[in-house]
Amino acid sequence: MLNLETEDIPTMKPPPVKLEMPAIKRAELKLTPVFNQAVFDSMLFRASPAGISISRSTTGKYVEVNETLAAMLGYARAELLGRTSLELGIWVERADRVRLVALLEQNGKVRDFKARLRRKSGAIAIMQVAAELIEMEGREHLLAIYTDVTESERQHEELRRAKDAADAANRAKSAFLANMSHEIRTPMNAILGYAQLLHRDPALPPEAKEKLNIISRSGQHLLALIDDVLEMSRLEAGRVTVQPVCFNLPGMLNDLTSMFRLRMEAKGLEFKFMGDRELPTLIVADEGKFRQVLVNLLGNAIKFTPAGSVELAVAVRCLDGPQWWLSAQITDTGIGIAPADLAKLFHQFELATGEHKLNAGTGLGLAISREYARLMGGDITATSQPGRGSCFLFQMPVQEGGPHEAVGAPPARRVIGLQPGQPPVLVLLADDNAPNRNWLKQLLQLIGCQVREAANGVEAIRVWKEWQPHLILMDLQMPVLDGYEATRQIKASPAGDATVIMALTATVLEESQRAILAAGAADLLGKPMAESELFDKMHRHLGVQFLYETTPETAAPAAAAAPEFQPEWVAKLPRALRTAMIHAVANGDLEGFEAQLKQVAVRAPALANYLRPLAEQYDYDQLLRLLN
Repeated sequence: MLNLETEDIPTMKPPPVKLEMPAIKRAELKLTPVFNQAVFDSMLFRASPAGISISRSTTGKYVEVNETLAAMLGYARAELLGRTSLELGIWVERADRVRLVALLEQNGKVRDFKARLRRKSGAIAIMQVAAELIEMEGREHLLAIYTDVTESERQHEELRRAKDAADAANRAKSAFLANMSHEIRTPMNAILGYAQLLHRDPALPPEAKEKLNIISRSGQHLLALIDDVLEMSRLEAGRVTVQPVCFNLPGMLNDLTSMFRLRMEAKGLEFKFMGDRELPTLIVADEGKFRQVLVNLLGNAIKFTPAGSVELAVAVRCLDGPQWWLSAQITDTGIGIAPADLAKLFHQFELATGEHKLNAGTGLGLAISREYARLMGGDITATSQPGRGSCFLFQMPVQEGGPHEAVGAPPARRVIGLQPGQPPVLVLLADDNAPNRNWLKQLLQLIGCQVREAANGVEAIRVWKEWQPHLILMDLQMPVLDGYEATRQIKASPAGDATVIMALTATVLEESQRAILAAGAADLLGKPMAESELFDKMHRHLGVQFLYETTPETAAPAAAAAPEFQPEWVAKLPRALRTAMIHAVANGDLEGFEAQLKQVAVRAPALANYLRPLAEQYDYDQLLRLLN
């Protein structure tokens, strides 16, 4: 009989447990005589790092224990011999002991059994126990080996709690970022919306349009900062995916080099571009992320290079099959990076310290760039010598593209009205923010739409029932009834199929976006909203046909060719005026350039007429060549 106990201890008063092993089961167990006095006296037993005990299976009394087990439990060895674990109150959970006995009854041995045991001091230890029934001196005994895993279990529990805390912090951060995004983007929607609306006023003087452009650029800069923070959060959460497309690699590099050459020339830097002669024309990769990485790296090179040069070298080498490997190396002669800063270069919110510190940026550009590179299967590495410059190497895998795969966006055209012969377009604006409703209302009425408003979801449903609009622009966060529920109720009605609902959202969280689409919205419009995006989606979902403003790209060819450029036009300009124009072009200050063109028009009308189309087409290289 396997009992392992002798009597109840009055202080614990455990219920008696008497487990009988069936005779047939006992016959199956092969008990090996492995222990004798020589074993007890051996170094292996006495100095083992694991605790070892031998107890009678019928009484549970310890026959032999080593010093290691005694120390684990906080007893002298003599205090354990001849006593049982129940007498000593070692088992914290009596159920653990019952379970151990049951397993021994069934199998004759137990491995990796964890139990909470009480030391003599009262402290709790977690032990991993391996036990087996053996034969010793013609009798059945229990051999048990104990490993103290208290510390490892504590560390495991701490890690679990830390993970839970990190998960909770991430959820809190996501909620905070979503709220921050909403709180920033909602007023920015009104600011940039009214700026777009005022740009349509033909009576607005050029000076006012210059101020509007400053407002728009400042607003876009603010949005870029918050987008960096949100993008880093999305990268950490694994919510950013690669979206490969086929695009023209030399064309994109040409655009980038043209843009950055002007910035470098304005700072007095030499810009060198070295493109491999065998660069493929079309490649398949995530164009947006590839472009963003190069913009960040080139922007940093300019920022930290007060004098000298910046070089961009791009090459593609072919691997097996359609797989190619693209490398872009950006080398500058700037201030360099101190070794201490180089080690944390790609960490979030890290800016250079000491003499290399520049008070600009969020410290996220390089972190996002490396995450993008790794997401695309590549990486970014950096080397630098303080005072001598830095070198960043960006590499990623790409594939060769075919002509039929190439994509390209058509030039944006400004909508000026609805094409004649169409039925009226009825639009309901549901938004609790009055400024956001007002600019949209004016814009839509300006092009010929009929517009009504609602300040919450309940009003939106009421107006929809009365008016049956073709389109509802539905804000998601509204009082009384939010946009999610209002959309669900409208789409639950058979009449709701006739109305297209587009959600107005200031959040970038994909969970929220999926939720409104699942509720029945046909599409999403982010805040701040570009009018071109709104009209494009109205055309796509409603079939609305628009009239567009004539642009230089869409205008009919001129009846007569423009007069040929005459260098003397520029030579006759005052030096101060020509210098100011060069500076404006180099800094991308088209508003300032336009103001200077007015002065040129008085002195040299032909020159003003020649330069203005170049400025409207952003042909900075040609402008600088002519003015120089």
